[in-house]
Amino acid sequence: MAENPKRHTATENASETAAEKDGTLAQSVGMVGGLTLVSRLFGYVRDIFMAAIIGAGPLGDAFTFALTLPNSFRQIFAEGAFNAAFVPTHTETQTRDGKAAAARFAGQVMATLLLILLPLSALVLWQMPAVVGFLSQGYEVGGERFSLAVTFSRIMFGYLTLTSLMALCIGILNANRRFAAGPAVQISYNVVLIAALVLLVPAVGYPAHVLSAGVLTAGALQFGLAWVLVSLLVGITVLPRLPRFDRRLRSMLLLMGPGILSASGLQIASLVNRALASENVGAQAHLYYAERLYFLPLGMIGIAFGAVILPTLSRALAREEPKQAEATIHEGLSLAAFVAIPASVALAIMPREILSTLFQYGAFDGHATEQAAWILLALALGLTPVIVQRILYPTFFALKDTLTPMLLTFFGVAVQVVVAVVLFPRIGVMGLGLSVALAAWVQVLIAGWLTRRRGFLSLDTALVSLILRCGLAAGLMGIGLALLKAPLVPVFASSSLWPKGPALVCLVFFGLVVYILICVVIGAVPASAMAALRRFRRRSG
Repeated sequence: MAENPKRHTATENASETAAEKDGTLAQSVGMVGGLTLVSRLFGYVRDIFMAAIIGAGPLGDAFTFALTLPNSFRQIFAEGAFNAAFVPTHTETQTRDGKAAAARFAGQVMATLLLILLPLSALVLWQMPAVVGFLSQGYEVGGERFSLAVTFSRIMFGYLTLTSLMALCIGILNANRRFAAGPAVQISYNVVLIAALVLLVPAVGYPAHVLSAGVLTAGALQFGLAWVLVSLLVGITVLPRLPRFDRRLRSMLLLMGPGILSASGLQIASLVNRALASENVGAQAHLYYAERLYFLPLGMIGIAFGAVILPTLSRALAREEPKQAEATIHEGLSLAAFVAIPASVALAIMPREILSTLFQYGAFDGHATEQAAWILLALALGLTPVIVQRILYPTFFALKDTLTPMLLTFFGVAVQVVVAVVLFPRIGVMGLGLSVALAAWVQVLIAGWLTRRRGFLSLDTALVSLILRCGLAAGLMGIGLALLKAPLVPVFASSSLWPKGPALVCLVFFGLVVYILICVVIGAVPASAMAALRRFRRRSG
């Protein structure tokens, strides 16, 4: 690993401190959330083509299963567990020992990832029929769905290693306050898949095969872009370095242990839902498209908070500034209430309208929309607690405590699996969404109690009052949306984008304006959001 010349560590830390004072949490979250929104919008364009071309039948089931398989492993190794262990350790190393030491550490971590992921990928590729048979027991062995799922999974599974290396690079960028680079890189994934759908599929056919190869290509492009950005923006070139398994690397690997178990628990719960859904043809595809909409606000808000808050808390605790850490948590909760509560209400009020406008074309019919809408309604009930988790859990990670989130996750997974198994045979696919929502509320309530016991959260009158006012504004917005959408039911039953598209835009615009106006009137806008807006106006003017 080669390191570009940089200034002395003390100068670097001083400049970082000045940068923190110049910015705000609201600005950083807004920037990451805005770029994530752009990525998600590209993702919805991709999903619109996918829904119309592949649909929600056997081919759609097989492809969506294969698409989620490497992503499930990625979320185990590359995101939750890895970020929770790597970012605090890398931040502490750079803060105390300088960028050269942090660069050497990153190279050792890259080599360690390769030593873990390459043999794991080879094993899963070899045993892919057994993996598919175990995870989708509703598939007939040797049948159409089974054979297609094995083929697509084998093509796409290499994405796991590529996206894990990308996560390493994005972790380095986040630790150096280059928050915009991560979501910007994510945009390239959807651009590649849209290009494959628009340019290659009409020419060669076999849309699911083409998209599977496109996923692997997109992973290579993402890693390449992230690697280049680390070199340009941070000033280091990340290359594999023989691991020494010194104190820092051993500490990070020990921290990853509970994180891997925690992320594994989440994926087990998700796979249980998919295994239950595999009993009904089309149900896995319904679950996929409902989750895609659920992940829009979760990606914009929750992931943005996670990307910004963890390094911010890590720096505050490395400098022994607990008051700054507590202020960060409070600011995050106030911003989360302001944006997550209305998002939850909007998804719960308009699931059919949103799904119909985005996906009900071609092979994706009205029945598919109806089934996916029930799942989305249930998932929306748990959106706010999941976003709040992204604010509370980094407190434990910044303290290098990955055991507590693991235990919380296991408890939530147990709740989710029990609820899903009980409800799915009785109320169908909606039971899968309700299991996720109920587990999220259980976890966030316990996490909030533990965070308060550790002294990083105090539910003062101002914070509670702001949350209640945001809830009131969102409730009034929901009533207005319900009244406004009632006469538009025939419009959204159509299979044509016109006039569904304009009608949905009007509903969204109405809800946004009503919510913001009510918040302004009753004083529900967080102070940090107002400060960020004033700073933006000064810079623009």
